[in-house]
Amino acid sequence: MAGGFAEAPIITEMLKLIGMPCISRRAESRGDLERDAKIYRQRRFDVLLFSAHGAPGKIALTTGEVIPVAELLSLFNGPQATTVLFSSCEVMAGEAIAKALTRPGSPDYVLGYDTTVGWRSAALASVMLMNALAENQFSRMLSTLLAIHQCTGVSLCGYTRTTQSDTHQWFSTTAFIEHAKAASGAKSEIELSVLIADYMKTERARFQARTDEYFRQTKEIEAMNKTGSDRHASSRAALDLLERPESTLLAQE
Repeated sequence: MAGGFAEAPIITEMLKLIGMPCISRRAESRGDLERDAKIYRQRRFDVLLFSAHGAPGKIALTTGEVIPVAELLSLFNGPQATTVLFSSCEVMAGEAIAKALTRPGSPDYVLGYDTTVGWRSAALASVMLMNALAENQFSRMLSTLLAIHQCTGVSLCGYTRTTQSDTHQWFSTTAFIEHAKAASGAKSEIELSVLIADYMKTERARFQARTDEYFRQTKEIEAMNKTGSDRHASSRAALDLLERPESTLLAQE
């Protein structure tokens, strides 16, 4: 976690309360960011959170120094699987981040806000989101995004890159809610959350059934291969006996 805004210490304490390890660093200059970037590159972090005042495509340190997001992502160049979260107003607005993500080695997930957001709402959203990311479950993530929207009224958005695509896709909680409600017929976000939970429960059951069937078939194949190997060994022994010289066969008799 890097930043100097007031919500950072609060987020740190809340994460500790739920048992999530984290490191909080206060950065007041570009030099401080360079120092923190070295720490970041030496260790593996699942989530990198920047808590600061923001504007489209940039953040501002407590000293007022403005840092473009492109420079920030380049400075904190680490594992692509790390999720980068900007707890900053309007930082996702405009094309700056989309352009920054075209460089090689850019992170797979970059989330934040394209509107203004109060620091209390941002702090709560950050803790809820980081807790969901730790679970590494798609259904938990969707339910959390809906819960954040219900509790705070803010809409997280950003860019995600999946294993099926090399390019980032734009994501918005508000757009997802509108599309999902229209597709499912849900009349409220709460009803949509229930539908998502039920759907993922069914999908997990199907996945478990497919996994059990796979292992059953694997065991059958292993058993068939073992039987075939035993038969091959017996046949090989018989052929070896027939291929021996006649004197050897007579000697055995």
